[in-house]
Amino acid sequence: MKLSRTLVTVAVVIAVVAAIAVLRPWTHLHRVEASEADPSGDLSAVQDLLQLASGGKDSLHISQDGLKVLDIHVVEVRPAPPPEALRLPGSIFLDPGRMVRAHSRFDGEVVAMGTLMTPNPGGAGAPKAKRVLRFGDQVQKGQVLAVVWSKDVGEKKSELIDALSKMAIDFSMLDRYRAVEKGTVPERTIHEAERVYEGDIIAVERAERTLRSWRLTEEEIAAVHREARDIQQRAVKHDKQLAKTWAETEVRSPIDGIIVEKNFNVGDIVANSQDLFKIADLSRVQVFANAYEEDLALIKALPPERRHWLIDLKSDPNDIPVPGKIDVISNIIDPTQHSGAVMGSLDNRDGRLSIGQFVTATIELPPDPSLVAVPTSALIEDGEGGVVFVETDAGRHEFARRKVVVVRRGRELAYIRAHPSREEARLGAGTLVAGQRVIVSGGLELSSELSDLQSNAINQQPPPTPVVPHSSRKSSSLHGPKTY
Repeated sequence: MKLSRTLVTVAVVIAVVAAIAVLRPWTHLHRVEASEADPSGDLSAVQDLLQLASGGKDSLHISQDGLKVLDIHVVEVRPAPPPEALRLPGSIFLDPGRMVRAHSRFDGEVVAMGTLMTPNPGGAGAPKAKRVLRFGDQVQKGQVLAVVWSKDVGEKKSELIDALSKMAIDFSMLDRYRAVEKGTVPERTIHEAERVYEGDIIAVERAERTLRSWRLTEEEIAAVHREARDIQQRAVKHDKQLAKTWAETEVRSPIDGIIVEKNFNVGDIVANSQDLFKIADLSRVQVFANAYEEDLALIKALPPERRHWLIDLKSDPNDIPVPGKIDVISNIIDPTQHSGAVMGSLDNRDGRLSIGQFVTATIELPPDPSLVAVPTSALIEDGEGGVVFVETDAGRHEFARRKVVVVRRGRELAYIRAHPSREEARLGAGTLVAGQRVIVSGGLELSSELSDLQSNAINQQPPPTPVVPHSSRKSSSLHGPKTY
């Protein structure tokens, strides 16, 4: 308790000493006023330091000694620096445009799963091991993901074999008709045989096109042709492997990517509308960040070529921020958080980013060219806005008290509109441009002294000469008094 009182006492003493140090020049000024002012009220000592300038009603001349005694410092007005960068919380998401769903084109039973060769745990020289695909595996475009047994595929392949067999027999018959001496076979019979052969060609092409539309490979269609030739040649050897895979159809990866979802197992009966896999290309990901509605306006004001951000991972304090581009600025505000979504894409070819990671998106904002900045100590609050003392004549140390339009106040800088609007100018605001110089210390006291000098100047003016009305003037002696 005693220690707390001691600390409070020390803090109060320090505050008093600091206040005395700040007010010492102005205390000295008022001491001079009290001791050296003559009885008639002429503040001659004060006028040696401060005088009304002849250049304007709100202008003040400070002598060289006054600059030292009053500890006056001036700084140059600068263009407004860029505002503090926006730091938006967000997360990494899958790019919906880079994710596809793999499914079977036919209803059927899953009889096999795609495989992947992986390094053997035995060492670098050990052969690679084969295992089935699973969540998180990298796959290539065209790679087999699963094999489905479908009766529809088997039936369509059999239709093609039937059409090929019939076409071969009909062609053989037509060839015999054409080989005999003309007139032996009626022309009508030959034309009918040609028409039958043309129908066989159409049936074969229809079956092949159907299989191709089902995305069977050319090798699979060629295997059906070989099976048809074996049947025509009465081959006694039966291809057991072909019979085993006759009704199989393969589900292949449509893109290069990573398996982010798997929805079946071997032996499951699947429908052609069911998503078996979801494959995502993670070489480019999406960033989803939240910005408060007042910050959304600043982001929308950026030109398209400057809509960039730096993405920093919260989980890695030593990471190097990744540059990205802002693609979408939401026009919908969340009514509970009063924030909107800002989305963009991000390069992830090195695979460093993971889906769901928390990030911080930093957006650098450009400076406002219509604003200038002065230290907050240069700004005098007068109840209606802000006032600064602007140097109007450096050689004579003359300063004008000028009302300005304060747009934003910061901890160290005040941001002022360089050229006020017509309405602001009508209310008394003046211009303040980069390169001008303003007083940064003692402005409030100077303003008070300027008001006192103006008041004294008004009080010391001689009373105006009364104007005698024309009717009260004496008549001219030239004419003498009027008589009636």
